[in-house]
Amino acid sequence: MWIIDKIRKKSQPLEFNLYRFYTEQGNDATIGRLYQKIEHYEKPICYTLERPKYFNGLTNYSDKPNTTINESCCIPAGRYKCEMTYSPRFKKDLYLVLKIKNREGVRLHAGNSINDIEGCIIFGTRLVKNFNGFKYWLADSTKAFNNFYNITQKKPIILNIIDNDQEYILSKITIE
Repeated sequence: MWIIDKIRKKSQPLEFNLYRFYTEQGNDATIGRLYQKIEHYEKPICYTLERPKYFNGLTNYSDKPNTTINESCCIPAGRYKCEMTYSPRFKKDLYLVLKIKNREGVRLHAGNSINDIEGCIIFGTRLVKNFNGFKYWLADSTKAFNNFYNITQKKPIILNIIDNDQEYILSKITIE
């Protein structure tokens, strides 16, 4: 029976938890920490950065058809399947986050600041405050992203985006 359990576990997608919080009343950035779920353990992978929760009065829960919600706000908390697909914009294979309400084209990719994203999630090994003219900056983004790719090996994954209270998240995040 243990062989069947082992085979079943190998065929299941890797699962990741993204714990995040909103900065400056949700208007500046969304900061997070990505962990790989390994049975009853969470292995830290990298820091993340997304657009703010609020932008020009809109939220990431907006269902207005004529807004630029895809470019304005972070992804709503939830459980998402991600698949490796070709990105015409980046001209390479990247993870695409599937079935986000009223959103499409949301990718996981390398980047350093919110200027590098239009609704996507970027990775870094360190989170730096007030650097290079940005309030929040991710250092060594390519290194963090390559590490993530080495773990996932381009297989489908599950991404759990969890909004938690700021005190709990800050206990998991070091801002330089």
